[in-house]
Amino acid sequence: MDSFRYKFEKIQKLNPFWSSWVCFCETLKELKINRRERINRLFNQFVDIDDYDKREKRELVDYLATSEF
Repeated sequence: MDSFRYKFEKIQKLNPFWSSWVCFCETLKELKINRRERINRLFNQFVDIDDYDKREKRELVDYLATSEF
């Protein structure tokens, strides 16, 4: 978790105009995380609620869990 937070914050600092969703996706990609349960937990902590529609959260997590990075 600390490595995720460190990488996420680093990506945010380097890309100040990116949304938390984009930074989250880049962090998953760099750390090669693809377990649905972990993605869901991290999603809740790092992606701003204003960056996605609550009704689409399940689809977004499913997409990330099945994506090939």
